[in-house]
Amino acid sequence: ISHVIYFYANDTFGNIGFDQNNFSIVLGGPSISINNPANNSYLNYINAVFNYSATDVDLLACELWGDFNSTFSKNQTNTSVVSGQASAFYLNLTEGNYSWGIKCNDGSGNNNTATNRTLYIDITNPALSMTAPSGTYSSLSDIPISYSVSDANSPACNYNVTFAATGAQAIAPTDIANCQNTTFNVTGTSGSKT
Repeated sequence: ISHVIYFYANDTFGNIGFDQNNFSIVLGGPSISINNPANNSYLNYINAVFNYSATDVDLLACELWGDFNSTFSKNQTNTSVVSGQASAFYLNLTEGNYSWGIKCNDGSGNNNTATNRTLYIDITNPALSMTAPSGTYSSLSDIPISYSVSDANSPACNYNVTFAATGAQAIAPTDIANCQNTTFNVTGTSGSKT
């Protein structure tokens, strides 16, 4: 916290002397705000950007820490960080799960760490093979959706149905609980494209 002290001295003849000084009180390490990626983020690209800002009267440097090479350790250092301004670390990663954090220190020997963040990188699309519906059905009800899906991370599944002749939507996007095989119903109209 920055302060200014004003000092006055006067003598018996009414003459006044004046001086002032600036001083700061630093009680702890820099405050750190991580802007993104948010904790437990999933990214489908490998060029990760770690945005943060740190605030301190005599901010000296900030570091990116993580288990990017199988050991939680310092990866990069920013010695040109400016108090209160956004900064970033850039890192190309491979698919996987990462723990990471930001550590900053000041010229008074204080430091602070914002860690215990998790980041997931997944650039591989889920493998999907659908076996039904296919061909012709004689009912508008209980049309099966049969498929298999696999992915390293838990996928979410949904479907929608359009009329082939017009492209108009017959069934709006619908989530499938736990990616299980299911059935659906359609109407007998062909729909009109709008």
